[in-house]
Amino acid sequence: MSAAAGARSRWSCAGATQDSGSPSSTCRSSATSRRTRIAAAGLADRIPFVAGDFCADRLPEGHDTVLLSSILRGWSEADARRILALCTDVLPADGTLIICESFVGNDERGPAPAALMSLNTLVETWGRNYTAAEYTSWLREVGLRTERGSLLDGAPTTAALVARKARP
Repeated sequence: MSAAAGARSRWSCAGATQDSGSPSSTCRSSATSRRTRIAAAGLADRIPFVAGDFCADRLPEGHDTVLLSSILRGWSEADARRILALCTDVLPADGTLIICESFVGNDERGPAPAALMSLNTLVETWGRNYTAAEYTSWLREVGLRTERGSLLDGAPTTAALVARKARP
């Protein structure tokens, strides 16, 4: 854990992060909206929401998929790698980890929206937008194999990278 991560508690709530001891009203509002959409899709019994501190709390077990949406960019490289290891630890064999972020190109020079968001993130936190190649390398280091990546509708640089835990 970096010195910066140890100095402040960072809470995660349905994909939003906050620098405080508890989720903000914005985070709660976002979580409520996501819960409503998940319930409307008939998935409320399959998709739980769990708030916690990556620096202090163990992630919940018993799930076959972990989704990190707009989480890792707010952390240093060392902390992002540690979070990936924590997620891998709680996944069963053949479990899936999905990283949904705004990716910069492997040369880290663009595309412009992702590079600008990376600069903004660097100014506001100790992280930045990482490349798919960086994530793929880190995932391999923690025992996951990258299966695919795909652009998502919406922002032109938002994508999902899907990895699976190897069977023993």
